[in-house]
Amino acid sequence: MEHKVTCVLVMVLMLAVSTLAEDQAGKEASSYTCTMTLRERVNCGYSGITAEECTSRGCCFNDRTMGYPWCFHPLAIENPEEVGEEERDSAGLAALAPPGHRRVRGHVELGTRQAVVTKDLNKHSSA
Repeated sequence: MEHKVTCVLVMVLMLAVSTLAEDQAGKEASSYTCTMTLRERVNCGYSGITAEECTSRGCCFNDRTMGYPWCFHPLAIENPEEVGEEERDSAGLAALAPPGHRRVRGHVELGTRQAVVTKDLNKHSSA
């Protein structure tokens, strides 16, 4: 009976350790991003490198812009927990919402010199 209990405890311990290791690996992997300005790109390859060769080096690949490196090092994120989530507005433009805050959409109309009229577009009107 003691042998079975010991085996179960060892298996639970191994599962816990492997879960922690996977979680840590996920945190480290999310500490880098390929999203950056063109000027921030630091070359990681050579002229004519393929996407497969580039990514096998642990680098980012984007061949859409001439005159800038296509294979480049990922950019480190200093505080991944503080990076906001990207949203897209109705025009398809990207906007960042800080963590814990909601993005406010509104419309401002100039009235008189003494008044400015605003309308909160986040509120739904019942028609």
